[in-house]
Amino acid sequence: MDKVDKSMSQLIKFLQNTPNAYFGIIPTSVEMSGVSYPNKLNQQDFINDIYEQLPTEQLLNIYDELYRHKDEDIYYNTDHHWTTLGAYYAYENIGNALELDIPKRAEYTTTVVKNDFTGTTQAKLNINLSEDT
Repeated sequence: MDKVDKSMSQLIKFLQNTPNAYFGIIPTSVEMSGVSYPNKLNQQDFINDIYEQLPTEQLLNIYDELYRHKDEDIYYNTDHHWTTLGAYYAYENIGNALELDIPKRAEYTTTVVKNDFTGTTQAKLNINLSEDT
């Protein structure tokens, strides 16, 4: 049994034994960018292939929510992490799926901590990319 099969087996067992647990896969910024690269994995197909093996009532569809907002700043330009906005959309999606009362974005106060953030992508490429806020 290879690593993926072993991991899937463990995940299935965990979800079967933990009915109040939920599972969602978050796509990367590369997937949401729409940029095509040689040998780029189609993450939507990959996620769907995994989801087909899991109990549907425990799955969280984060991909579609982020895709609806792909033209917004949901990932940093210079980093592989999502922004607060991207995290909020996922939080809202998960909360709605779990039937939780989720405050609207307008109810939060946004505070800019840093204006010259440069992330891991820029550090690894060692090229000057536009800064994120």
